[in-house]
Amino acid sequence: MPDHKTPRPDPSIQHSEFPVPRSELRAPRSRVLIVDDEESIRVTLAEFIKDDTYEVHTAADVDEALKLIEDHPFDVVVTDIVLPRVNGVVLLKEVKKKWPDTQVVMLTGDPTVETAVEAVRAGAFDYLTKPVSKEAINRVVANAARIKSVIDEKRILEAEKRRYQEHLQEMVEERTRDLQRSEAHYRGIVQYQTECIDRWLPDGTLTFVNDAYCQYYGKSREELIGSNWIDCVALEDRDEVKAYVERLKDSLTPENPVLATEHREVVAGGKVRWMRWSDQAIFDEHGNLVEFQSVGRDITERKQAQEREQLLLQQQIAMNKLTLSLGSLTSLQDIYTTIYDSVASLLTTDAFYISSYDKKKKLIYAEYVKDEHGNLVDPTTLPPLALEKPGRGTQSQVIRSGKPMYIPDVFEFMEKIGQSYNIAPDGTVTKDTVPYTEQDDVPRSELIAPMLLRGEVIGVIGVESNQVDAYTRTDLDLLSGLANVAAVAIENAHLQEGLKKTLEDTIRVVGLTTEMRDPYTARHQERVTTLACAIAQQMGIPEERIEGLRGAGLMHDIGKIAVPAEILTKPAKLTNLEFQLIQRHPEQAYDILKGIEFPWPVADIVLQHHERMDGSGYPNGLKNGDILLEARILAVADVVEAMSSHRPYRAALGLDAALDEIKKNKGKLYDPNVVDACLAVFEKRFTFS
Repeated sequence: MPDHKTPRPDPSIQHSEFPVPRSELRAPRSRVLIVDDEESIRVTLAEFIKDDTYEVHTAADVDEALKLIEDHPFDVVVTDIVLPRVNGVVLLKEVKKKWPDTQVVMLTGDPTVETAVEAVRAGAFDYLTKPVSKEAINRVVANAARIKSVIDEKRILEAEKRRYQEHLQEMVEERTRDLQRSEAHYRGIVQYQTECIDRWLPDGTLTFVNDAYCQYYGKSREELIGSNWIDCVALEDRDEVKAYVERLKDSLTPENPVLATEHREVVAGGKVRWMRWSDQAIFDEHGNLVEFQSVGRDITERKQAQEREQLLLQQQIAMNKLTLSLGSLTSLQDIYTTIYDSVASLLTTDAFYISSYDKKKKLIYAEYVKDEHGNLVDPTTLPPLALEKPGRGTQSQVIRSGKPMYIPDVFEFMEKIGQSYNIAPDGTVTKDTVPYTEQDDVPRSELIAPMLLRGEVIGVIGVESNQVDAYTRTDLDLLSGLANVAAVAIENAHLQEGLKKTLEDTIRVVGLTTEMRDPYTARHQERVTTLACAIAQQMGIPEERIEGLRGAGLMHDIGKIAVPAEILTKPAKLTNLEFQLIQRHPEQAYDILKGIEFPWPVADIVLQHHERMDGSGYPNGLKNGDILLEARILAVADVVEAMSSHRPYRAALGLDAALDEIKKNKGKLYDPNVVDACLAVFEKRFTFS
């Protein structure tokens, strides 16, 4: 059923909010107990309701409260749910066990549906959310005291009725009139409540509604009485509500008479609003279910606030996830793919594109495109778009304004689009010859968000749907947030590419400097590097480590710069002293490179490239796993290239001899996995050219 602001009470038990003239509550004064472990809250609440109407007591915990109620019942108990040692729900149950008619109001700092349901199931009259305003506490305590007064009066009348019903007819008639006056008084209270209050039979037929109910639903009492309240429930919630009603019938008992629900209803003016209903079962003296009484309050604003908070949270989570995903990526293609995957997981994405903007040239370049067929389009097949004049071109407008754009229907926007292209299923791109509005299976609505970096637009992200008006303002805000995250990642990737190219050029120049002193080994370092990288790829080594291997390979003989040129180019066999000088080149290289901060252990790789698996290498006689994998790869590539090439002191030995060398010493001098990978590379027709 519906719901306003209070749990649904039952006149035969002790719920609901029914105002009674204050004069009827003056003698005796209503006894009120406030229970909270925070003294400031106890004192404040007591001051809020302090007047001649109430006799107010306070307690700091459940034990103190139980002592106070042991011999003297209270009309109203206001208790915090969270208390030291024993919580307020336990106190509620103890109060109801000893004084069933006492009205208990729960305080909570956690206003959830579960909290409310637990409280009303335990028999709470109402619950309030901290911090509690003076108006709220006065209203709820007044209503609770009034209900207690009505219940007391009704109990007295019923007791008198039972006592005298076998006696004089006059007594019966008098008491009957008293009951009628009490019922009229009770209904009068209900009529003036601001919450919606109704009574209904187990089949849903309304038997009573108050004025607030009639006003809220925009119908007269005559129209409502006899109708089924479930007809007002929004269609999307109706099956769930019907199931809830069945649970009410099956689960509520005289000892546990209350449940609550939240759902949407169609109210006056055809508006759909969220209601929270507290439904209380009413039983006869034999324990048979007679009807239900419900109290409802409108919670639409609360629901909308929760939805907004949830959407903001989802957006933040999405942006955080994208930021984390992009943080470790440096490849533009990987970044574009990750952005697409993130957007497609959150929004309808029948087509998608990322464009960059060159401010100097005033040109828009396609960088990543997925068409409406799900195909990845080669962006180089799409010509750059010139920045159009203000008011023209979708991407141009977003770039000029720096603000996102939503196009609910692309057909209606076509007059502002300068040129459109047709992307065939095979990826072929041509200018449209058929007007866009006459084509089938084309995007109909579109979101476009600028990628902003330091206040400048560096490009746009576009998301398209084949449906008209497929997106919302929330979707546009989400895409805008993701676009700004993407802008940072794309800019960083461009910077990384620039730095990488600068580093590669620097490494290449350093390597060439060495080779200029040794014309017989010209291009040796480049050739060794080419083979080493091919071996690493064959072994499945990550690209990032291969980049480090490439840098080390291009400079692995830089230490020879300290060796006299006449030794390097000597056409005869080297003396022991000359060979010892050459053997020092890894250490010389290490001394040169160790002070340079590379992203990889380049200096160590170069230092170890003449080490051997059995410890027979130089300069440090390292063995097996003590040698870096990159150095083991470089060692094999260096041997194969050196034996295959001409040297001043000998002719080239040939590739077959080189491969025989690494096969023969596989596992002894050379890493067996590296040797296998090298042989596999040459089986695939690798060449040094």
